[in-house]
Amino acid sequence: MIDMHRLRQFSVLVRVGNFTRASQELNMTQSALSRSIQALEEHLGTRLLDRERGKTGVSLTLAGTDLYERAEDLLAQLDDLESSVSGVAERPVRRLRLGIGPMLGAALLPTLLQRRLGSEPNLAISVCTTTSDLMTSLLLDGDIEFYLGLAPLKYRPTRMRQSVFATFRPNFFVRPGHPLAGRETLSSHDLSAFPRISGTAWDENLISLGNERDRYLFSTTMQVDNYEILAEIARNSSAILISSLMRAEEGLVRLPVSLELAAPYSELHIFSLAGARLSHAAESFIEELRAEYLAATTAPDQIFPSPQLPQRQRRESEREHDPQ
Repeated sequence: MIDMHRLRQFSVLVRVGNFTRASQELNMTQSALSRSIQALEEHLGTRLLDRERGKTGVSLTLAGTDLYERAEDLLAQLDDLESSVSGVAERPVRRLRLGIGPMLGAALLPTLLQRRLGSEPNLAISVCTTTSDLMTSLLLDGDIEFYLGLAPLKYRPTRMRQSVFATFRPNFFVRPGHPLAGRETLSSHDLSAFPRISGTAWDENLISLGNERDRYLFSTTMQVDNYEILAEIARNSSAILISSLMRAEEGLVRLPVSLELAAPYSELHIFSLAGARLSHAAESFIEELRAEYLAATTAPDQIFPSPQLPQRQRRESEREHDPQ
């Protein structure tokens, strides 16, 4: 029979992504955790982890992936059974660590996290808001389970899996009394007479544009990774705020700009570790993030709906980006 303590230790190790973080969460030494995992492998008669020199994160074998997927449901049922029989209502606190860009986080997280406060008291959520490059490092080090962001500019580590979360086009926002507000159509050249502001992630979109003319026209004169500050500047100046979405309560209006971009849209991706299935908490949170995003991008008089990839093309994209 499988030792449930070792199974739980294995589950924690896979969830957090490395031995250092897992041993801290389990309050045991790394050597003790390593011996426990080896004993579990010996009992099952198969390798659960691929141990390659130079790798700091956890890489699962097919058997390890299968065990982890089954273990999470089994451990949750055992926790429920123990609580029911003992009469103790409290369950062990589960942890969810994720990353998201500052602008997206400010637009999507407030309402979502407020709902989570009362719905899942035994889920401890930790959110990191920073650039995609830094979130990649956090993911590979096991500090976060997944992050929402743009594709890496230079290369994607083979230990990462990415799948399309949503597609978007840049949108342009101004105060209601702005000289460009109320116009039926605008070209990209109309924007050049006014200062343009954005978050730093906008540079990642500019690099993806196919020609220098587009990059020049859509470059910004000020970048701040703070949603509220950018909205306040736009409300009290002639600046044009460039963002994929904007909350309606900010009081800004979208400009009907006719764009001629080299790429018809950009893609947001969910990044996670290859070979490790996302926890149920992570999958649920991603679905709620997607619902918040779709609600924001279909707000009346604010933003055009983001074009969505056809289902077959979306599946092909996920297979292309999944090294497994």
